[in-house]
Amino acid sequence: MTKPPAGQNSKSFSVAPSPFNAIKLELAILIIVGGLMLMALDSITQDLLLQISLLFISGMLGMAWIMWRTYRLLKLHRDASTVDRDSLDNQI
Repeated sequence: MTKPPAGQNSKSFSVAPSPFNAIKLELAILIIVGGLMLMALDSITQDLLLQISLLFISGMLGMAWIMWRTYRLLKLHRDASTVDRDSLDNQI
């Protein structure tokens, strides 16, 4: 059995550092809100078409938000790597 690296508690739950951790958290929040909305829609309206429409609209807005955030993050990292490459070329 291998020991955990120094400074890490073997009984704790942790996620490796990643630029996508913030997006993962937002996705989890959107899923929870969507589940709560699914449970609450029956109290809001009895119209099945309106319930499906509200779930569809909220799902599309959540998907668009996650896609936009991911696009911005990837663009930021792509621009940062381009700057690093350009600075290395100038130093040579």
